[in-house]
Amino acid sequence: MRFGWVPIPLPKFTTGGVKKVRLVTTEKSFCVAQALVSATRPGSPTMAESKELERARMELRGSARPDPSLIGHWRFSDGSGEVAVDSSPLGLDGKLMNGAAWAPGSVSPWSPPAVKLEGKAYVSLGTQLSLVQNVPACTMAAWVCVDKLAETPDVIVAISKHHTAPTIDSRVTLQISNAGYFVAAGRSVDSAPQSQSMKTVEKVFKPGTWVHVAGVLDYAADSITLYVNGVAQPATGTVKFGGKATPNTTSTCGAIGADDDGSRNYLHGRLADVRIYNRALTKEEVAELAVPTVTPR
Repeated sequence: MRFGWVPIPLPKFTTGGVKKVRLVTTEKSFCVAQALVSATRPGSPTMAESKELERARMELRGSARPDPSLIGHWRFSDGSGEVAVDSSPLGLDGKLMNGAAWAPGSVSPWSPPAVKLEGKAYVSLGTQLSLVQNVPACTMAAWVCVDKLAETPDVIVAISKHHTAPTIDSRVTLQISNAGYFVAAGRSVDSAPQSQSMKTVEKVFKPGTWVHVAGVLDYAADSITLYVNGVAQPATGTVKFGGKATPNTTSTCGAIGADDDGSRNYLHGRLADVRIYNRALTKEEVAELAVPTVTPR
């Protein structure tokens, strides 16, 4: 998904009042994320003006109000240092590992501030995490732009089960599978030999293209719903969780861009606006997260 400002001249209306304008294109998969109408401006808004528009939009929609169910939020707009600040109430800051670096954002073509991962780089979330402890559902979401795809899994984010030592067994994870499919998986019983998972029917990742993905795991309802760019996707898999909520114990470890313990399945590309909620978001809430913004929310 690529976004950029496109100037569209409007006709000169002879009368005042509310007008309806229909935008038509021959392009496939075309969508309008934001529209700016001006009677005096001949071109696209500047970066400063775009940021001000975004600030006003957030205030109007109430996005600035904190959501207590948002238990992990790494915007990756830090820009310097080795700490990825968690803006959620938990304040679980991540640490850039093995050469992970910052990537600036841009307005046109649209690209959010991000963390850049190459080789074995990833972001460590530490140990003994209470992110998905004793919850009946959770939602994980992220903006992803891959540089390359592999047949082996590329992990977007993973939070492990409780264990005596760091483990790659996840309570919840988002992954890229088989060179482009989107997968969400998890378990509600730590002793379960395998996690439950769903995979999109079609490949959704393409090198150099930003994609927003979200996985909603509802342990109580035995369901996993996959979203791509704010739209629920057809998926394959059978989900039968062993319990109606996750165990009331901490997760041993967690990571962004690699398996839970940071040992393998590294993602190659950029990640932005990674979020974890301790509830199942609605389709409307997921669609709101998939709207490209000039500044991280």
